Amino acid sequence: MARVIPAVISTTLGTGMSRVRKTIAAFTDTAGNGAVGTVNLFTVTGTVYIDRFVAYCTTTLAGVGGVTCGSTTDVDAFGSIITASTWAIDEFWSAGNVVKGSINMARPTSGGANAGFAIDKCQSENIILGITGSAVTSGAAVFDVWYTPISDDATIVAA
Repeated sequence: MARVIPAVISTTLGTGMSRVRKTIAAFTDTAGNGAVGTVNLFTVTGTVYIDRFVAYCTTTLAGVGGVTCGSTTDVDAFGSIITASTWAIDEFWSAGNVVKGSINMARPTSGGANAGFAIDKCQSENIILGITGSAVTSGAAVFDVWYTPISDDATIVAA
């Protein structure tokens, strides 16, 4: 059974941090929505500090292609490559892993890198999914970003 989650949410929190949501209600193997290439998730204007990025599957994906989440120049900034069909309902995705029920988003240790973990990122490019090898033919997912503007014109909106 698919989970129903609102398609777009934009909230400014009391700390100057905002939250934005993008829902892909159904991957369909069409350009920009599961075909090999890119799926635009969020449009980034200016420079932002991303505190959290959460990817959650609401309907199991189908397809044997690879999926990454990042930007044009850092294709796996928020999610290292997974095979589409390995991401199932009620699973979170981060650092090339899918985990059912909950996932630890702990900050890196002192001096440690956080490559592949969806926290503590400065971002100035749009956030995209990269689909490689073969299309994602069905499934649904929700993506949430918590961010703080750095530049005066900084925003993130669902694409």
